[in-house]
Amino acid sequence: MNTSQSEPRSPKLSVLCPCYNHEPYLRQALDSILMQETSFPFEVLVGEDCSPDRSRDILREYETSYPGVFRMLYREKNMGGTRNFYDLLMQAQGQYAIFLETDDYWTDPRKLQKQVDFLDAHPEYMGCVHNFKTVDKVGHTIRENRFADSSAGRYTLRDFLQKGFAFQTAALMFRNFSHDGGDYSIIYQSHPLVGDLTLYSILLSRGDIFVMAENMGAYREVLEIGGTNSRSQGITRLAQDLLSSMRQLVMLEGYFQGKLDYSKRKLFPAERYLSGWLRREPGFTADGMRYMWDNAGVSVQKEIIRFALGYPARKAKKMRVKLRGRDTTNG
Repeated sequence: MNTSQSEPRSPKLSVLCPCYNHEPYLRQALDSILMQETSFPFEVLVGEDCSPDRSRDILREYETSYPGVFRMLYREKNMGGTRNFYDLLMQAQGQYAIFLETDDYWTDPRKLQKQVDFLDAHPEYMGCVHNFKTVDKVGHTIRENRFADSSAGRYTLRDFLQKGFAFQTAALMFRNFSHDGGDYSIIYQSHPLVGDLTLYSILLSRGDIFVMAENMGAYREVLEIGGTNSRSQGITRLAQDLLSSMRQLVMLEGYFQGKLDYSKRKLFPAERYLSGWLRREPGFTADGMRYMWDNAGVSVQKEIIRFALGYPARKAKKMRVKLRGRDTTNG
């Protein structure tokens, strides 16, 4: 880390680290911040959200070993993922901001410098993002995530609404909008766990994001029953998670006063909920299906009808495949 970190200058960049139950990964995340080589000062804010593990003990070690580098925010009670996310952003003083959840990490020591240099040179972009790899709980690479055929390019609001996004939050550096007088409580109001969808909506409604070809980070994918990350909780409480996703999109439509069309984003939770309801999966209810239908919008409702009409045919096809498999096995 550059020694300019300790100088009493306004930070160019705010590194924001939500932390919850990340004891096995926390040191790697913090070390990837410490290894950054920059020509500018940056602040590091860590929001420790009352983890049940030893995360807080580890943070106190780093706070002692690197005085003045980290600003630790030890929550008195659990705030929840997006409330922690929001609070860190509201306290960010940098011209630019970037999130690093403390189970992820960066792999390039000049990552921050490269992204700041790009945003300084290209005021027409609201942010920039880079490629990354996905790793498992022990750090083994699952896949290399590449965008735009591994080439740099422009990512627009239209791309986001039509195709969605597969970026890692820790790969995105953006212009800090948190102190412009706007009300950004929608970040935690719309969903208790998922904040990146709202963040991307806010950013892309103001400008494009540039995709850098370099791979400079790692996203940790841990899916396990009883896990505390949002993806694991989505698996164990699928019906509730789908309803929360639809509710988030409905709230975002209201927040942006109908200027953003989330129809493409609504299709998956609506169809998946319908599928679960038809199969009588646990937690899928008629009331939940009614909520999906009432808030889907006309274009999605048409797709839901097509999906429902095709359900018997899909079910019959699946049965035929199973029977053929049995015949092959017994033959």
